[in-house]
Amino acid sequence: MLHLTVRPYHLRYHRPFATAHGSRTGTDAVFLQLVRNGVKGYGEAALPPYLQEGADRVRAVLEAVSPAGLDEVLAVPEALAWIDRATAGSKGARSALVMAYYDLISKDIG
Repeated sequence: MLHLTVRPYHLRYHRPFATAHGSRTGTDAVFLQLVRNGVKGYGEAALPPYLQEGADRVRAVLEAVSPAGLDEVLAVPEALAWIDRATAGSKGARSALVMAYYDLISKDIG
């Protein structure tokens, strides 16, 4: 059985990051962990303020995902199609879930 854990995080920079558009001292992120049979896969969505999507939205989308649907899919193309449907409208959630899925299956197959 596949388990999904979502954790928001605020990454504080060692020094302020500045561009012509302004400066900032950190970035919001959402970390994702997928676990199946003791094997763990990790994903992340880093969400700097210039993106249109915030950490609250990514977290809500990921928490609404039912990992059982992904656990039933065996082939990568079908898994990616399932992830697209499950995270529709959230590029950050899709990114974190795809990253965690690839990490999990690569560790699982060795």
